[in-house]
Amino acid sequence: MTRPLRRALAALLLALLATPFAHAQSPGSWASQLDELTHWVETHRGPAPCTANCFALTRLRITGALEPGPLQFELEGAVLAPGAVDGPLFGPPDHVRLDHVTQDGLPAAVSFSDNRYFVRTDARRFVLRGSLAPRRRPGSQGGVPGALGSARGTVCC
Repeated sequence: MTRPLRRALAALLLALLATPFAHAQSPGSWASQLDELTHWVETHRGPAPCTANCFALTRLRITGALEPGPLQFELEGAVLAPGAVDGPLFGPPDHVRLDHVTQDGLPAAVSFSDNRYFVRTDARRFVLRGSLAPRRRPGSQGGVPGALGSARGTVCC
């Protein structure tokens, strides 16, 4: 329900409550019709926003070399619920950097939280493309944290 419609309905209900009624609502009166309309609106609201398992990643392809970098990625996915959802991407942001991310050729709505990047989308099916580069930590020898010094290859599902 849109905000102006909610406000108008709330104002109308407030006016009804402020007016003293001498008798109960009769069937077919405008007050009973308003009650029926309110009941209909409440029962026909859209579904609640999705809170779990709203996003599916169907294919991920990473190409390029860590040195000199960056890697290129192509990720295909789908939104499994109506409305916009936050889909998890790579992370954490202090270990990897995403650049030039597009969704179906247009700039993507990418952000990050404390532990990962995410994309916000309502597209039922989409393709994300961009570059990803490991962040170098001060004093580290390579771009990948841990024992792996470098890697090269194509990963495809």
